[in-house]
Amino acid sequence: MKIRIFLGVALSAALLSCQAFAWTATAFDKKNGGSQTQLNADTPDEAMKEAMESCQKNATDAECVPNMDHPVRATAVVVVTGVDQNGNKYISEVEDTDPNKAANQALQACRKEATGCQIRLADWDEGATWAAVAIGNPDGTHLSYNNSTQADAENDAIQGCEKNTSQKGSCKIAQNSTTNAHVWYVFATNGLSFGIGRDKTKQAAIRPALDECNKNNTNSSPPCKVTDVFENKGPTPAPASLKKVQARIVQNDTPRLTGQAEPPSTWRKHLALGSDTHCGMVVEMRPPLAKVQTMIGEMWFRSEQLWPPGSKDCHFLNGVYQDAE
Repeated sequence: MKIRIFLGVALSAALLSCQAFAWTATAFDKKNGGSQTQLNADTPDEAMKEAMESCQKNATDAECVPNMDHPVRATAVVVVTGVDQNGNKYISEVEDTDPNKAANQALQACRKEATGCQIRLADWDEGATWAAVAIGNPDGTHLSYNNSTQADAENDAIQGCEKNTSQKGSCKIAQNSTTNAHVWYVFATNGLSFGIGRDKTKQAAIRPALDECNKNNTNSSPPCKVTDVFENKGPTPAPASLKKVQARIVQNDTPRLTGQAEPPSTWRKHLALGSDTHCGMVVEMRPPLAKVQTMIGEMWFRSEQLWPPGSKDCHFLNGVYQDAE
């Protein structure tokens, strides 16, 4: 997990290599409080360029500031904004493979220093992965998989092949071997010949690997056997829990967008575990009491003391909550 606050793996062997990262960058509008996140970029420069351009397009007076671009592997990105005690915009961002965890951590980080904290962005970086196979003449084979870009996959495959071939400079990318899909590679050999199979499932990739290995064998040749199996993970779809986090964005924004805020008395009837309040998130319910994760720790409130997020300030004096008026 990565948490950032803003104010105002490599595996290699003789026949394979693996390195998987996509790039994410977020740009924040210090003046207007908006943010733009670029996901699944092939390079850090591309991620930051797209994020900054999108941020600047949101408002003519935007003052966009980039965060540090960073590699991620199939993760949720959640941005939360609030207002600190000096009246400045406060922004926290968290990445985690669990969208709910990312949202809760971002809210907690914001609420330690600010009030009115709300989720403003929740998205998913698929962690793009590429694979390629290079073959030398007369020998040398290298599979590179789970790379962040096509170029990385092909370059790494060529380099790995060149280390294994007896004829330097002979390695080339095998036809139709480059892909960013979720596929399985199966290697088969009998010590004399070699075969590679690729398909959407491991079982489906076994047959072409054995067929290629056996096609030049004689009756006296030993049978080919599967020796290695590798998976190029491809894009990782967002988990269902991401939609629940995104629904909280809609809930937060609805009053502001429609201009018809729900009456507090009606809002309190729907208080539940995970609800956002003006003081923080509800972490336990014992009607008519609710325990809230506040900026100074967990605290019990009567339901009538709680207000919709952003509608009231949350104040404490010497650790005692001061009822909002």
